[in-house]
Amino acid sequence: MALSSATISSAILSAGADLVGPTFPLLCNAIGSAVFTWALVPTNLAFSGTTSGTIGPGIVTGKITLAPNIAAVQTALTGQSVVGVTAPRLAKAVAIGLSTAFTSSGQYTGSSIGVAIGVDTSVVSVSNPATLTPLMISSMTSSFGGFGLAAGSVAAGLSNGIATLLLGAQGTGAVAGTPVASASAVGTSPLSQVF
Repeated sequence: MALSSATISSAILSAGADLVGPTFPLLCNAIGSAVFTWALVPTNLAFSGTTSGTIGPGIVTGKITLAPNIAAVQTALTGQSVVGVTAPRLAKAVAIGLSTAFTSSGQYTGSSIGVAIGVDTSVVSVSNPATLTPLMISSMTSSFGGFGLAAGSVAAGLSNGIATLLLGAQGTGAVAGTPVASASAVGTSPLSQVF
C-alpha cells in the first residue's frame, strides 16, 4: 500500500483522540494533504543508501520505518512560540500519526548504482522544512477557509518538526535489475523518492 494524504490524516486523527475540538479534524486533513504533496518530491524528501548483491545496474524498492519522535515536533512548535495547553498533545498526535502512516504505508524507490540484484539500506538524506511551510500554509488556508493570526506560527512549527521527525526515517528494500556478471558488489542508491 502506498502513502496517501488520507492515510496520514486519519493516522494523526487517531493518534490525537484526546483532541476533541471541531477544528482538529480540519487540521489533520491540512497536515495530511501538505505532507503527502511535499513528501513525493525528491528535493523535499529523499533517501540515500548502500546496496549489496550481484554486480550491475538495478532499481531499489523498499519500505520505510519511522520512529515517533514526539520531542522533535514539540521542540519545533515551542520554537515558533506555539506553547498552549494543547501544543504537547498536538505534537504527540502528529509524531505518532506520521510514524504510523509512514511505517504502515510509506515506500521508496530509486536507482541502484553498482548492484543489480540484492538488498538496500537507506536513510533520509533530504528533509526540507522550507518547502513544507508554504504547502502547510496553503493547505491550512484551504481546510479552514481562511488563515488566523497564529496559523503562520503553527504552520512553521509543524513544518520544522515534521521535517526533523522525518530525518529519522529509515528504509530497507530490495534491488532488482539485470546482472552484468556473477560477481558480488557493493553500490549505492544515491537518490530515492517516497511513494
